[in-house]
Amino acid sequence: MLSQRRQLKIAWVGPCSICKQSLHPSMFRLGEIRCRDCETAYARVRRSREHVSVMNKASRLKRYKKEQARRANLKHKYNITLEEYEVMLARQNGVCALCGTTRTDKRGRSLFVDHDHETGRLRGILCQQCNSAVGTLGDTVESLSRVVSYLKGELF
Repeated sequence: MLSQRRQLKIAWVGPCSICKQSLHPSMFRLGEIRCRDCETAYARVRRSREHVSVMNKASRLKRYKKEQARRANLKHKYNITLEEYEVMLARQNGVCALCGTTRTDKRGRSLFVDHDHETGRLRGILCQQCNSAVGTLGDTVESLSRVVSYLKGELF
C-alpha cells in the first residue's frame, strides 16, 4: 500500500474536474484533478482576481491618504474641517464665488479656500484663477475698484 504522500504524486486517471473530458494521464499535472489546459486557465483567473484585489486595496489606500492629507491641510492652514469646507462649498452651490465655474487647475485641484491674509478670516471658496487674481491685486477694495474703473475705460 502506498503512503498518502506517494499517492499524490501519481497522475490523475479519470475525467478533468473542469472540462469533464477523459484524457490521458500525461495531460494532468502530478497531484491535480484538472487537466493542464484547465489548470492554466484556472491559475490565470486566480492571479487576475488577486491582482484586482491588490489594485483595489492600493487605490483605496491612496484615496484614504489623499483625503487625510486634505483634512490635515485644511485644519493646519485655515483651522476648518473637511466637513466645514463642504458646507461652505454647498452654500455656494459647488461653484466659485466669483466666476461661478467649477474649473480645475493643471494638477486637478478644483476650488480653494480664500481668506484675508491680514486677519485670517475666511471669505469663501474660489477657483484657482479667481483666487490668484484676488491675491495678485492685494486683497484690497481700492485696487479692485481701480480695476473696475480701468475695465470701464474711466481711469485715463
